[in-house]
Amino acid sequence: MHCNCYGIIFAVYSLWEQEIFIPTLKNRIARLEQDSKARGHFDPACICFPENEEPFVGSQIELDIAAEVMCPLHGERFKNKIVPMYVSKWLRDKIWDHLRSQHSPQYCKAWFASFPPDLWPAEEVLVEGKRQLRLKDGSLLSCPDVLIGTNWEDQ
Repeated sequence: MHCNCYGIIFAVYSLWEQEIFIPTLKNRIARLEQDSKARGHFDPACICFPENEEPFVGSQIELDIAAEVMCPLHGERFKNKIVPMYVSKWLRDKIWDHLRSQHSPQYCKAWFASFPPDLWPAEEVLVEGKRQLRLKDGSLLSCPDVLIGTNWEDQ
């Protein structure tokens, strides 16, 4: 008679590993990441916005661009994907001026992942009666006026 003790031990170990060890390890890693982020420590490859600093943008197109860029470690980089109803032109112009002085280094890193300084800030222009953003390389992005205000030149 042959005893298959090794097979039984392997099966029990495999079940323990799949049902207990791996989920527990994943939970511990998730808690460590949360604690680390709470202390302001981020993985060098992470381009997420800090949880306490959601991106503040001047238009829906900018929010869409920021949402399209994914973190290589975490996927989505922020939760709130709602642009304010109205952002005045003077405030839109100030976003870039106060970026480094008013935000954390991680926020700036996430911001520049979406809006590289060699292309942004964009200049607001009217092309055939429609508001568009002209990037530094000359390319144009159309913007929905309804979220910014239709008479943006006067503001």
